[in-house]
Amino acid sequence: MKIIVLIILFISSALTAEPYFGGEFKFSKAWYMFPDKWEVSQDKYHLLDLYIKNNTEDRIDFKTSCQIRVWDNYLIDSSDDLSSMDNLMVYKIIPWELWVKITDMPFRNMDLKIGKQYFEWGTADGIHPSSVLNPDDYTDPFALNEKIPVNALALSYLAFDIKLQLIWLPFFTPLKMPEYFPFMDNSQYRIPGMELINISDNITMPGRLPDGMGKAVKLNFTLLDIDLSAGYFHGYDYFPFVKSIKYIPTGNMTTQFDLIIENFFPKMDVYTVDFTTSIKGIGFWGEAGIYDYNKIEIEIITPLDVSKETMIDGKPYASYITGLDYNFENGFYFNLQYAYGLPYVRGKDFLEDYFLLSLQDSYFHGMLEINAGNMLGFNRARNAENNYELMLSQDVRYSALSDLIIGISFSEIIAKGNVLFQSWEKYDYMNIYISYSF
Repeated sequence: MKIIVLIILFISSALTAEPYFGGEFKFSKAWYMFPDKWEVSQDKYHLLDLYIKNNTEDRIDFKTSCQIRVWDNYLIDSSDDLSSMDNLMVYKIIPWELWVKITDMPFRNMDLKIGKQYFEWGTADGIHPSSVLNPDDYTDPFALNEKIPVNALALSYLAFDIKLQLIWLPFFTPLKMPEYFPFMDNSQYRIPGMELINISDNITMPGRLPDGMGKAVKLNFTLLDIDLSAGYFHGYDYFPFVKSIKYIPTGNMTTQFDLIIENFFPKMDVYTVDFTTSIKGIGFWGEAGIYDYNKIEIEIITPLDVSKETMIDGKPYASYITGLDYNFENGFYFNLQYAYGLPYVRGKDFLEDYFLLSLQDSYFHGMLEINAGNMLGFNRARNAENNYELMLSQDVRYSALSDLIIGISFSEIIAKGNVLFQSWEKYDYMNIYISYSF
């Protein structure tokens, strides 16, 4: 893997006489503040992000990057493991972005972009129900805005401030789950009085070409000083669904069972719209994704019977967000959003309402910055007084140099009733970080 990354960087450097080298180093250390003790987050990692890109105005543009992620975990199970440095330091070298863009290709006013790349769909702040091309990267479970670049071919045409983009994704890429944090908890499948001996969780991946392909189209234009876009995606959802749950008797006790869970990635059609504008210095935005699946049912197999539970009824449903922000003359920043559903929730019966308030202020000529982010969620289909969640986040960062940031952040979750973050409530969180860009 290291050799592959070095080859990528070398080839990229050779493509141009004026390459630009840059990157970011970020040291992070996080703790879960449990009531009885503090515990280090094993999913938090230190990051070295390196990239090379073209520094000229030629027709050919490119970017290649890799990420080096280092965890403070140890893979030591025996004395023999002490002889390997790989067990003392857990790290991964990941080829990240790798794309080439050619302007006026194949015709004038057309751009061709090939390789691993990002697609910025959506205009909201942090939550994007219309961003369905790049899978989520939940390696760090509290970094909910991270995305994974995908292999794609994108053809763009620009004329009269109207941009049309055609996208072909030849390979399927799933999302990345955290390794330790219970992002998806199998405890929900436990039945009172039943003891689960072994749990098997299997997943079926989409096929290769042409079955695993995805395709998308997007149109951007401006009307009455409002930036608008509409898009369409057809392909596989990068988020897995449960297909069947099977309880198999085992052992000598009638209450002991093995659990087998089968998962799959369903096909879907997504229709997207978004807008952004500014009126008297106040920014406004909104976006929506309309999700269309075939009917999805979970088959539940027990020794007594076989039943089915509907997760998706086969009817299209919408997830959306809208908001506004304003920068005051004294530097104070205000941001308010309303969202119906979150990007990692599927099915209209599981969508909840969220109000998100973000406040930011700076001191000492911008060297000290304080951010406060609050999210209130509730389920309108249930009694909101007994089914709600509140996430309180604070971030304080100091920047004596323009490229160096030292910060500390806190996050607290309060949940009551049957809500999305109910299983996260005990994971109050503190993170200390140092970031340097170069």
